[in-house]
Amino acid sequence: MPPRLTYLDLKGIAEPIRLAFWISGVEFEDVRVSYDEVKALRAAKALPFGQVPMLECNGETYSQSAAILRHVGRMTKMLPEPNDAHALMRVEMLLEGVRDVMTLFQAIWYENALPRAPDGERPIETMLTPEQLEATQRLVNDVYLPYRLDQIETMLASSVGGGPFVNGAEASVADVSVYALMDGLYDGSYAKGVRKISRDAFPCINRLVEAIAALPQVREANARNAARYDAK
Repeated sequence: MPPRLTYLDLKGIAEPIRLAFWISGVEFEDVRVSYDEVKALRAAKALPFGQVPMLECNGETYSQSAAILRHVGRMTKMLPEPNDAHALMRVEMLLEGVRDVMTLFQAIWYENALPRAPDGERPIETMLTPEQLEATQRLVNDVYLPYRLDQIETMLASSVGGGPFVNGAEASVADVSVYALMDGLYDGSYAKGVRKISRDAFPCINRLVEAIAALPQVREANARNAARYDAK
């Protein structure tokens, strides 16, 4: 049986995992579920950490998006082998850099100092006031996001052979993570109140994004996604 990936019917944190499967041509089952179905899975203790994405593979069930992405990277050969320590470390560093950026949005996504509680709800006690949310958005826009993206830009500028990917001409799971992140930052859909990032602001990042977008498998996936989301 092919691997079975379960996530919400949106791009979100599962999109790099899907992209790795699509680009590599490894067959998988792309299961899209509703928030109510996630609640039901959580109540049934079917989710190892109470959240999606979830990957079912070879009779085992896995959770945590970063762990799943690395596992799929090994399955699809989009994560360097351990004996290529330098290439592997560059991918790992970039993955963690993207994670640093995503962490910036947590309070904005939930409008809360904390993520969802074990029951899937947002804790009322730590909800942000409108003033706190506005201050968080302003600091993310003006300070933290430019700082983190500049670090990613600098790393990509040092790529072997001039890129376009972190390790040269071969795309890795870190590269598709950057692509998925920037997809939402370019159009302003990644987080409420976060301004659109200009494609001219970070040339190396944009070159990576354009290289991923030009892959035929990604073009096909984007066409499917557009039809899916437009139909909602």
